[in-house]
Amino acid sequence: MNWRELAKHLQINERGIACLERVEESKLSLETICSTKSHEQFFKAVKQQALYDKLDYREVFAYVYMVLAARAYDKYKEEGIDDEIYYDTMMDLVIWSDDCYKKFGIWGIDEYGWLIHHVQLKIFKLGRLQFQPITLGEAIVCEAYKLEKGEKVLNVHIPAGEALDHDKCKASYKMAKQFFKDGSMNCICSSWLLNPVYEALLPASSNIVQFQKDYYIYEVDDLCMQAEERIFGEVKSNPNFYAQDTTLQKVAATYLKQGKRLGIGKGVLKVD
Repeated sequence: MNWRELAKHLQINERGIACLERVEESKLSLETICSTKSHEQFFKAVKQQALYDKLDYREVFAYVYMVLAARAYDKYKEEGIDDEIYYDTMMDLVIWSDDCYKKFGIWGIDEYGWLIHHVQLKIFKLGRLQFQPITLGEAIVCEAYKLEKGEKVLNVHIPAGEALDHDKCKASYKMAKQFFKDGSMNCICSSWLLNPVYEALLPASSNIVQFQKDYYIYEVDDLCMQAEERIFGEVKSNPNFYAQDTTLQKVAATYLKQGKRLGIGKGVLKVD
């Protein structure tokens, strides 16, 4: 697998291909970049290479991650992981590159700190949801659960690009149980989708309300602006300037205009 084959399968547009080819022509030292010992050093090396080649660092990250994603294919095969999971997981590279273009007018990767997990086989998209095996850095103690520091859990992420169908989410949990071969598992999730406020703002049948009902929500962080970023595509200082093209945008904007915050919720789900 090479990056061109992967790009064809992921249906990367002409703008993206042009970006990747432009970086490839710069003859950057990929092996030197990959020889770094930490994520921080890796990120610094990519940015230094971009500066040296007079390229935008987001374009260089897109190329580097596409090459690393293509190389990861062999590792997937060694682990016996289906091609569908591989391509579904790597589609996040395209989603975030397109998002970068919408925000900055540059097809590339600005969320490089997030997407490095994909090319290192540390996160997998199983159906509708993504799952990241992690070790808890601190205990989670609440009324319904007690998870110890150092305990292994699955960190659940909700990628953009499709509706949050509840049946598909439930199917994803079942896939994760089979994929990670755990008899039972604890999932954790930190997301704007888990703020209980949506239960009062949206119909009970809405995908968001159905999704969060699966979780025991033990904490809400009102300071995080993730909801504004996801719902409106950007964070603005004045909620009166937010677009109100969808039902969710309308109710969220109305809520924010009242001086309230959307924040994020943190939840736990046990899958037996």
